[in-house]
Amino acid sequence: GPGIRFFQNGQATRTGADAAMFAGVSTRVKLDLSGSWEYSLDGKSWSAVAIPSAYDFTGKVVFQRKFDVKPEMIDNYASSIVAYGINYQCEIFINDNFIGRHMGGYSSFVLAIPANILQAGNENLIRVSVDNELTPATTLPLRQPVGGWRTYGGIFRDLYILGTPRLAVEDAEVTYPPSDPNRNRKVSVHAEIADRGSENKLSPGEYYGFQVEAYDKLSGEMTGRSGITTFAPPSNKSIMVNGEVILPPPKLWSPETPDLYVFK
Repeated sequence: GPGIRFFQNGQATRTGADAAMFAGVSTRVKLDLSGSWEYSLDGKSWSAVAIPSAYDFTGKVVFQRKFDVKPEMIDNYASSIVAYGINYQCEIFINDNFIGRHMGGYSSFVLAIPANILQAGNENLIRVSVDNELTPATTLPLRQPVGGWRTYGGIFRDLYILGTPRLAVEDAEVTYPPSDPNRNRKVSVHAEIADRGSENKLSPGEYYGFQVEAYDKLSGEMTGRSGITTFAPPSNKSIMVNGEVILPPPKLWSPETPDLYVFK
């Protein structure tokens, strides 16, 4: 249409150990949704656009595309949709089922996709309705006065479907005391373990175990390990479990020596 400009990127989601959210690991899969989509302003006429991209006018745009899901993804994984940034507010539908909404283009978000919504085959349809209009009172950021920055709209960062085991660590919070040079450091990991229909069949007396290991990121060598915390599987809900790792005097991060630890 007239006056509609897209700044198109269209690059695939990064993979591997440094892939922003959800580093590449062997226990989960990603179904990348970048690339060729179509968009409409009126829901009737559609034009091609690459995602991620941004548009430079104010208003509502609907984006959609079909995507292929392998049967083993449906059989073996619980799925979520991961969006690194959609501005400003959006509603996401998959196969005409409402998955969720989000407000704020500067915050990433993850929405669980309920079971039985994804179908095996290439006829799955995702539809994302985006509105980048800001208001003087109710949005963050607020609408800028004339001469303020432009608020670009669109799906302007990575978007993919994440497949995780049906029993998985949903979230983990790492806490540690303030730094005391040359002293061991006790690091606590509080993990939320969620069950999304895993049908775990444990015999009487059997439990799951939760353990945390710490590795030096550069050398790859293990620097600490927690004990094993046992728990019974939470049926279709989530529970909190804790692990504590003693790190020998840890290497601290600084711009000159950007040392990091990986927790597994």
